[in-house]
Amino acid sequence: MRRRRPLALVLAVVVAAAIVVGVGRWQARRDTVSEQRGIERIWAVVSKHPALDGWRITSTLGFRCLSYRQGAYPFAYELCFDSAGRLVEALDRTGPSLAVSTVRSQPQDATIRVSSPAIDTVLRQMGAFSVHPAREVAHQYLVGTRTPHVRVPQGSGLPSARP
Repeated sequence: MRRRRPLALVLAVVVAAAIVVGVGRWQARRDTVSEQRGIERIWAVVSKHPALDGWRITSTLGFRCLSYRQGAYPFAYELCFDSAGRLVEALDRTGPSLAVSTVRSQPQDATIRVSSPAIDTVLRQMGAFSVHPAREVAHQYLVGTRTPHVRVPQGSGLPSARP
């Protein structure tokens, strides 16, 4: 009888661990889906009324971000892409507080992808690669009349690309 207690205890621990792992995976997937919906919502808004207004490059994460104007909000939306052109983060600054949707910890789950070379082309046109390299985060925002006439490469998938 003594042998059955340790065996039952081990079995109970294994079952409990399996349940915890299953619940953890379910929760992680649920969170990823929720974040992706937020990214897709912001993408849809930007795609309908694209007004490219600025950019930001993060040297530590390797993200290239494009910001878009909406009405009185010069940097209302921001779309951040990884080096493969996956949209891994989207910001909405139009509400009372900043809304951030991100899958940057799981970029393979990103559902929206654009041409990575096209992002670089747009950034180059906006002067993004002339920033001092010693900065942790290089950023410059081009507002109003200083915003250049950027030509988004056709077929790039980026908002404001002409079909």
